[in-house]
Amino acid sequence: MVCRMTLDQQVSENVRHLAYARHTTPTAIARDLGHPPAWIQAKIAGRNGWAVRDVAAVAAYLGVEPATLVDAWLPDQLRPRQDSNLQPTDLWVLAA
Repeated sequence: MVCRMTLDQQVSENVRHLAYARHTTPTAIARDLGHPPAWIQAKIAGRNGWAVRDVAAVAAYLGVEPATLVDAWLPDQLRPRQDSNLQPTDLWVLAA
């Protein structure tokens, strides 16, 4: 049996991954977009769905196209930083 994510689950998963890759948090995203932390927490927890305008706003904040948040590409395209002295504390960033 194949278990697939709903669209809302996929957006939430991608927001979490991209926020981490951008050295921020979903709570900071909500605050910077003028919403209380509960706004994004409810979406990520699956209590509220993602409206198109919310996906567009969060995507713009994260510097990606809205399609990136609805696509099932993460985390496969996340790669650790490739420098000569990787540290266990280095955050993952998007591969160029």
